[in-house]
Amino acid sequence: AVAPQQQAAVERKLRPITAVRKLLSVSGSYDLVAIVEADSPQGLDDALDELRRCSGIRRTVTAIVLSSRIDR
Repeated sequence: AVAPQQQAAVERKLRPITAVRKLLSVSGSYDLVAIVEADSPQGLDDALDELRRCSGIRRTVTAIVLSSRIDR
């Protein structure tokens, strides 16, 4: 979750983080979805720590993609 009125600032903070491959604005329970890639579990953990340190980000939820079933 992103603090109200902080979405643009959060986007600016996430832009230089190279592990963030894509940032999507979504509707529903979440404000933004960041697609993060890392070479190892430790790399993913480090990237998530960096995201969580960004002011304006109030809460994160992490899901690891196991496979892609349909990719058009």
